Amino acid sequence: MCYKDCFLMGKHIVYFICYIHGILYIYDMELKSTDYARLIQYAAQKLHMVRLNKTQINKILFYVYGVYYAETNNLLFKDDSPKVWPYGPVFPIVNKKINPDEIITSFPKDVLYEFNKHSKALELVKTAVNAMYNMSALSLTQWSHQE
Repeated sequence: MCYKDCFLMGKHIVYFICYIHGILYIYDMELKSTDYARLIQYAAQKLHMVRLNKTQINKILFYVYGVYYAETNNLLFKDDSPKVWPYGPVFPIVNKKINPDEIITSFPKDVLYEFNKHSKALELVKTAVNAMYNMSALSLTQWSHQE
């Protein structure tokens, strides 16, 4: 049987203690680029009943990532960063792992716990999705090429 207890250690990390057969395991949870990409998908699906394509997800994530950094001086996540590709900034891990056809219905409890600690990031996602959900991939690509 696994007993979990969690506590905050730093800005984006939750540590879990798990006892299995008398052995103590400690591991941490940090939000990843794919967590935020899925949150963007979820917001578009729940707020506007639309599915975003990979370009839209990447561009909205790029906006959220940049604004979050500009306003907090902290990275939104550490596992991926935008790369310069021909059609604008792309998060390679997100681009590879996200399925734009997935209908997001829920998130694991540990991810929800982390999201809820970052109201600034949640508000940025909501604002960005509301502003960009109906923009085409082409118009978002053109926007991301502006200086």
